[in-house]
Parts: sequence; structure tokens; C-alpha cells
Amino acid sequence: MKLAISIGSPGRGAGNIDDDVRYVQAAESMGIDFAWSAEAWDRDGVMPLAYLAALTTRITLGTGILQVPARSPP
Repeated sequence: MKLAISIGSPGRGAGNIDDDVRYVQAAESMGIDFAWSAEAWDRDGVMPLAYLAALTTRITLGTGILQVPARSPP
């Protein structure tokens, strides 16, 4: 069975990146397989994952919801 957590979702509150780092690192140490990020209520869905990717080793990171029309092409 695969287990997952979410960050940036309304249920977790606004929080800050330091809280997310501790949360995801703790989840990774407990064997959680995935951390999903959602874009909602002024929270970006991509940037926290980029930061977390540098601070984790095994957990798979992914986006659940992104508001694509609000993003401009590079």
C-alpha cells in the first residue's frame, strides 16, 4: 500500500515553508511514499516542491492542482 500526505491544502492552513519542510521530512522518515502540493488560497503549488526536492531524498513529490491559465510561458 502506498501512503501520501498533502501540503498547501486548505485543511493544513497557510503555514510557512519551514513547517512544510519539517512535515515532509518527518513523513519521509516514517516511510510515507508521496507528498502532493495543491495551488490554493495564495499558495503556489510548484515552488514548495522545488525547495523540498533539495531537502528530501526518497519521497516522491507531485502537484495535485495547478491553475495553469494564470502562469505565463517562459
